[in-house]
Amino acid sequence: VIGRSNIVGMPVAALLQSMDATVTVCHSRTKGMEDFVRRADIVVAAIGKAEFVRGSWLKPGAVVIDVGINSVDDPSKKSGYRLVGDVNFAEAKAVASQITPVPGGVGPMTIALLLKNTVNLARHSLGLPRLPLRKTSVAAAKAAVSSLPKEQDYAVVVSAGANGDVWSCAVKAGALREQVQNAASCQSLPAVVLEAPGNKIAAPIMLVAMNQDGSRSKVVASGTSFEEAAKQIGA
Repeated sequence: VIGRSNIVGMPVAALLQSMDATVTVCHSRTKGMEDFVRRADIVVAAIGKAEFVRGSWLKPGAVVIDVGINSVDDPSKKSGYRLVGDVNFAEAKAVASQITPVPGGVGPMTIALLLKNTVNLARHSLGLPRLPLRKTSVAAAKAAVSSLPKEQDYAVVVSAGANGDVWSCAVKAGALREQVQNAASCQSLPAVVLEAPGNKIAAPIMLVAMNQDGSRSKVVASGTSFEEAAKQIGA
């Protein structure tokens, strides 16, 4: 990931880590950036510099996702400029196996997900379950449905400092609570509870069934990682 902004770079890095990718974050102060890029199977460029990443930097067959959008002078255009990304598209296209164009690449996906979030907010306001964050296999969905009691309220309890940085925890906790909601047909998303470091809890990550008065009923799943807890409920 090239770029460390709180809007793109760091959230993308956390999202990739939640999907078990090994992530390297480069930025404007990184020395020898070309060497890091040449080892990458997937390159996400979001540094805000026009055509900054050159084709010679890329590993043959790499997948390139260009998030940047910059304007450069172009007298041949009526507007006097044209839009380019953070990657030199002409050079990278000859090396990469897949590459997103600018414009017309990441932008339409951003719009699609904004619309999905709008639909989810509308569904939530009506007491309906959210659309899943990611598609799950039929086998995993059946296993999850059979392992969690229906119409039960749940909470994802996380020990502060567990499973890495705040971004990573937030993404993984969000994914787990959506899996739980879909599996148990909850009317609302499970709460996320962050326990202070001094509080003693059974495990760093727990899925807890809740009573109607808001007290904790029992631990349904637990583990040292989100992935371990998810496996216990078949998610």
